[in-house]
Amino acid sequence: MVTNQSLNDPISQLQRQDALRHIAKLSPRDIKVKAPVKSLIALLCIVVLITPLAIIPGPYLTLNNGEDAALRRSQEAQLVDQLLEDLRRRIEESSLSEERRQELLAWLDSLSGDAQIDMKQLADIIAQAQQMEEHIANEESYGAVMA
Repeated sequence: MVTNQSLNDPISQLQRQDALRHIAKLSPRDIKVKAPVKSLIALLCIVVLITPLAIIPGPYLTLNNGEDAALRRSQEAQLVDQLLEDLRRRIEESSLSEERRQELLAWLDSLSGDAQIDMKQLADIIAQAQQMEEHIANEESYGAVMA
């Protein structure tokens, strides 16, 4: 353990004075700092190679955007049609009264009449269809209990 007394002994003082004299003789030009040249060159090359990728839009952004949107709309329409067809089949096979069945089929026809369906409408239709499915199941179970 170093104590304050050992820091002030004559040998320590002599070493400090010698170090200070040596440092005082140095000029900033005498101090050489080696920069990591290879690392800087590698970093510069990477930046030069990546910069065009960030500036120039890639083909995935420009090609077939219209076709992709049309395909997505077509797939959404197919999904809605399949959902409505499944629900129509479920209503027709249900043991609901004829009047209630006709009412549900009319509601279903009003949904299938929409030509352009956006994502919010699609989510609403799916939610309504799920509610209708639950409602049909509840009405059937109620009818089975009453019979």
